[in-house]
Amino acid sequence: MYRALYSYNTDMQGYLTFKAGDQFTVLDMKFNDWMLVQNGYGEIGYVPKNYVTQDEASHSEVLKSIDRAIEAIHFQAASNEGTYTQKQRENLNKLIQHRKNVTETMREDNHHKLPATSPVSPQSPTAKSGKHQTTGTHEDCLTQQSTQEKRPEGTRESKRASKKRAAPAPPSETIYSQEQIASNDMKVEDCVTQTHLPKVTIDAASSPIKLPSELLAFSPQKPMNSSCHVDISALLVPPHLGADLVEEVRKNTQLSYEKSITAVETVIGLIGFRIPEISPVLDKIYSTFHEKKESSEEDTSHDLVRLNELFRELKSCKDDSQQRSWALHEDEILILRHLQELLSILENAKKSTSRKALSSSNYECVYDLVQYYQMETRVKLRLLLLQVFGAMCGLDVMVISVLLYSVLTTELAKEIQASVRDVQRVSYTGLVLTMIFSTGEAVPANLHDHLNEDFVGFLFDVMENPPSPEFEDQVTDILVNLILAFNLHFQEVKDNTVMQVLASKGTMKVFTEKLLLLINRGVDPVWMFHFEPKPPNSLLKFLEDMYSQPATACLLYTNDMRVLLDIIIRNLTDLTSGDKVRTSYLYLTQLIVTNSDYREDRHRLDDLRKTLNKILQEEEGSHIDKDTVHLIFQSCDILS
Repeated sequence: MYRALYSYNTDMQGYLTFKAGDQFTVLDMKFNDWMLVQNGYGEIGYVPKNYVTQDEASHSEVLKSIDRAIEAIHFQAASNEGTYTQKQRENLNKLIQHRKNVTETMREDNHHKLPATSPVSPQSPTAKSGKHQTTGTHEDCLTQQSTQEKRPEGTRESKRASKKRAAPAPPSETIYSQEQIASNDMKVEDCVTQTHLPKVTIDAASSPIKLPSELLAFSPQKPMNSSCHVDISALLVPPHLGADLVEEVRKNTQLSYEKSITAVETVIGLIGFRIPEISPVLDKIYSTFHEKKESSEEDTSHDLVRLNELFRELKSCKDDSQQRSWALHEDEILILRHLQELLSILENAKKSTSRKALSSSNYECVYDLVQYYQMETRVKLRLLLLQVFGAMCGLDVMVISVLLYSVLTTELAKEIQASVRDVQRVSYTGLVLTMIFSTGEAVPANLHDHLNEDFVGFLFDVMENPPSPEFEDQVTDILVNLILAFNLHFQEVKDNTVMQVLASKGTMKVFTEKLLLLINRGVDPVWMFHFEPKPPNSLLKFLEDMYSQPATACLLYTNDMRVLLDIIIRNLTDLTSGDKVRTSYLYLTQLIVTNSDYREDRHRLDDLRKTLNKILQEEEGSHIDKDTVHLIFQSCDILS
């Protein structure tokens, strides 16, 4: 424990404000001038070392301080919908380890303080000097064998000949003071006898007590003549117990995997706080949460087994549909339930478990579902299948590749055109297509036979002239994202179908307005999944393609063009050297001043010139950025 010598006040996050005399428990001292501590309110943060001094405190006080901090973290997580931040998890691990160290130190100190155990005389059931009766307690701790070994051989034989004998009195029910519990230093003299139970007799010959050998193998063994005390820290904790607890909670409550972890962690933390004596075992259980299971053990998880069963059931439905070539109304409810359960598991199970099921037999289950979607005509089932495809895309990047090279891509493009007045179908279909195109992966050669200029032109037309108000409100944004994602696949502007359609149509008012809104927000709507390698920014890629040729460089209205320049200058000013986004904006600036009519408008010319010169004057600036600025000055003489 440490005590504050002076008061300290700070507004910095992660640092503690304190007054002179406040006490702290140290968690980390790896920095020269600061130490990570917890205060008396359970708060954790850094304090300056020269403001505190070491202070003497009992082990029980240290444990109480640690427990307050653990409880504070659990309460903070509970107020945040049960979610633990990475910092909270790190602090929790430090507190648990610190508590374990203090408990072990306290146990060692108490062990050295214990007096030597005196032999118990069977002829003296009552303590001397008016002390309370303790015979039952001591004799209960000694086995029959050890008692018999202390007696002469003749006595042992005479006892063995007797059919019945009196059992020792059961231990008296006692009450301990709270201070004795906290210190773990209890004595028989401090016990207050509540009741004295009558003696009973048992037939040792006819009533043997046998324990299974497998239980005895894992039970802790007590040495002869030792005190009746179980070493909690020596108890065996099965491997993966934490993961097994999470599995049971998830299976019986249908909570998501992440929420199941939070539930188990919260319960373990609260039990450890309320019953500090068993915290060493709980710490061991906590450490088994993230132990990696063997492959054979993962195969038995409830979610994995159920996923494989559902994939087999849906494959049977697909094969049955192929044989009948027509849908039975009676099987719709069953298939609906299968798809709903499949979707729930994919969204809530452990991600590695779902990936293992999906990748089985080279993603055969994904191909089966694609074939089933192609054959299924019932709208309700097709919508659920689309949700399943979306959940799969978020789990494994290989699923996206499988879908991209399957017939699903062209099937979805046809469905958008055929059901344009069905807002829900177009929304679901457009979203899944956006996911499939979101990685920027090279598309198969025959894909552009179906997703051609007619398809792209259709998307632009329905955005400019929506078939219904609901379509305009709910679908237009999805189709904008679809075009941005589809444009990621074109490497050469001369082969870019999207740019060819834009050049032929001229101004696209609705689309360009949506595009500017997205650029101003600075968030790429196509980057849905954090897979590697990260694809290019779809917004900047689209603008670079648009300004790469004069035919599409003048599509924006004058006011829209000025708004775009304002956004570019702001980002060039705010972003730092070495940022790839700033490099992209510089390249876009070069394309704009080269291929557009910027020489005529000259919007914010002085601001742009100052910003570019500032980049040139950076001492440790990016060489790529500086080279691009030189190219901008060469391309536009009015800036130099």
